[in-house]
Amino acid sequence: LLPGIVFIFSRKGCEEAAMDVVAHVDSLTSEREKEEITRRLELFEARSPGIVNPERKWMVLEGVATHHAGLLPVWKAFIEELFQEGLLKAVFATETLAAGINMPARTTVISALARRRGEGVDMLTSSELRQMAGRAGRRGKDTVGFSVLLKSRFRGAQEAHAIVRKLPEALKSKFTPTYGMVLNLLSKHSVDEAKTIVANSFGSYLRARRQSKREDRQQKQVEMAEEIVKGIDPDAFLAYNKLRHRLKDEKRALGFLIDQSRDMFRESVAEMLQWAPVGTPVLIPSAA
Repeated sequence: LLPGIVFIFSRKGCEEAAMDVVAHVDSLTSEREKEEITRRLELFEARSPGIVNPERKWMVLEGVATHHAGLLPVWKAFIEELFQEGLLKAVFATETLAAGINMPARTTVISALARRRGEGVDMLTSSELRQMAGRAGRRGKDTVGFSVLLKSRFRGAQEAHAIVRKLPEALKSKFTPTYGMVLNLLSKHSVDEAKTIVANSFGSYLRARRQSKREDRQQKQVEMAEEIVKGIDPDAFLAYNKLRHRLKDEKRALGFLIDQSRDMFRESVAEMLQWAPVGTPVLIPSAA
């Protein structure tokens, strides 16, 4: 099932898993592959001295590596190159590797069905799962790709089935124009060219589609209103509207009379209580 990518949702977890494999599993590379990796490492160290430490060098020679945001970009690019050429057999990576990096494998292993987000732990989304699982299967080499989902103490087959069957979430654009972006565009393009580039962005496409849907919805509402209006007699509508206004005025007048009656009642009770002897029973009506 090699080469494979094992997705672990923490940098520390990736490092510990890779070291554990190297320490307890036989070497995944042949002598010829070790020689080629050694040659590549020497060239890399000549270009970028001081980056490779002994532990990482040992892991790479055994066909194992890690890939996460805590590593230098130049080292990650080197790992990607070795993996693409089949010199690395197992890479332990965070989920960031699943997005936008050309590292297809024969097998992907997803170590958990949930991951930490902010202050809590949430289930993987369908899109996240598909993106990681989609790394399995190398074009032109594999007819089938394998993806393994590992169960945990609290999540098993039912949760995995629910995520797999769920439809992918809609893509959302994170495009936000900034002053820096505007300056960069205008330094290389004319105003019209910059406008065209922004108009062709995914964010602009989504906004245009939302606007189109909103206009279609408004048009349908206008057509429905026109159909309703066609069946109404104008004279009857005017008469109905006058009655509505009259009813509103009469309700307002009734409310004023009720308030006035309550005020008069309170004043009369207060005046009578001044002359009532001590111990006179008084019946107070409820507020209702």
